[in-house]
Amino acid sequence: LRLDALLVQRGLAPSRERARALIIAGHVALPGTAAPPKPGQLVRADADVIMTSELRDAETAKAAIEAALSGRLVLSMLYSRSAAEGLVRLLDLGMNPFNVSDSLQAVLAQRLARGLCPHCRQAYAPEAAELAELAREYCEGTPAQPAATLQRWREEAGEEGVRLHRAAGCGKCHGTGYQGRVGVHELLLM
Repeated sequence: LRLDALLVQRGLAPSRERARALIIAGHVALPGTAAPPKPGQLVRADADVIMTSELRDAETAKAAIEAALSGRLVLSMLYSRSAAEGLVRLLDLGMNPFNVSDSLQAVLAQRLARGLCPHCRQAYAPEAAELAELAREYCEGTPAQPAATLQRWREEAGEEGVRLHRAAGCGKCHGTGYQGRVGVHELLLM
């Protein structure tokens, strides 16, 4: 008996489609247990997409990699400071480098930053020293050269020159100059 049919039979899901959705989302506890299923149990449930919460230990990481190697799409979370460090973290958990390279398609790192209030942000022309510092930080750890990057920025900006924005403060942002969040993403494709 398949897990989706068992969930319907036990009254835990109204239909097999809903049971599959619960299995994919990882929100269903197996009958007789209180905890959500582990990735290895989901592989046996024959789901095409598996979403796990976090790869904290070697057992969960190994099950996720085995599921990915068997042709399933596995989505999971792993705490690290960057996308490249996420790959290293999997290896630190004791995973076989060959299996990691065969099963991993991409690592996405994300950070949230405060967004400038669109109602009161102020545009300004940065000083040459500030712009040079931005170009240096932008190119750090890459083969790009700050001088060439700075020249490209100036060419793209045209006659008006490079313009940046700073926080000002208004009634809509309660005088902070910031409103909402902006996602900063780093994608490492394998």
